[in-house]
Amino acid sequence: LALAAAKSGLYLGPLRLLALEQRDRLTELGTPCSLVTGEERDDVSPTHSARTVEMTDFSRRFEVGVLDEMQLAFDRDRGWAWVAAYCGVAAETLFVTGPVSAEPVIRRLAELCGDEVEVNVLARQGALEFEGVLDWRHLPPRTAVIGFSRAMVLELKAMFESRGLRVAVIYGGLSPEVRRNEARRFMTLIDELYEHKVTTIVAAADKPERLYPAGDGAFEFERTISRLNEMQSVDYLTRPHLT
Repeated sequence: LALAAAKSGLYLGPLRLLALEQRDRLTELGTPCSLVTGEERDDVSPTHSARTVEMTDFSRRFEVGVLDEMQLAFDRDRGWAWVAAYCGVAAETLFVTGPVSAEPVIRRLAELCGDEVEVNVLARQGALEFEGVLDWRHLPPRTAVIGFSRAMVLELKAMFESRGLRVAVIYGGLSPEVRRNEARRFMTLIDELYEHKVTTIVAAADKPERLYPAGDGAFEFERTISRLNEMQSVDYLTRPHLT
């Protein structure tokens, strides 16, 4: 909200998808916003932009800046971009997000730059618990499996399918337009599986409510969210399979 209300603003995130979501969110709030990533540039606003961190704008001043996922400053390959953004962005107010583990590096950078720091600790929206080590070859139904490369995701998909399981695959590296089309295909797939009462394993990076929170088709995706949640219920899983 602070970014939308500001006279000028800049969002910086690690992923093109996050930048796209923030652009769409600001647009929905009535604030035109440009999108600038390493693969695309859509300049629609002279005051606001959503960017991947490597595309940080150091050339002008902003009223509000947002630097997302600050823990990636520790990343061996990309960490330089977060450090450069923190030290180099000319923002009157800079909101920096990240886990508690990122606080020491934020305070150290603030000390070097002569900045005042105000820390706000927010509660997690979802519970995160460690339940021990599982055999990934024999995972229970309704398990989300996250791979850190496209090759790993496709390998896991092939492994699950070789055991007769249905798998939905979601991964990045695609253009926003292609991802929107993939989202529509995914919605159609879930509709068909739901109507035929098929027990389904879906591997995703987050809860259904957070898979497609903004952008084209987000309203239509609410039905998919409802059905994905219902498909996890005991009532749904005990229904006879339809043909």
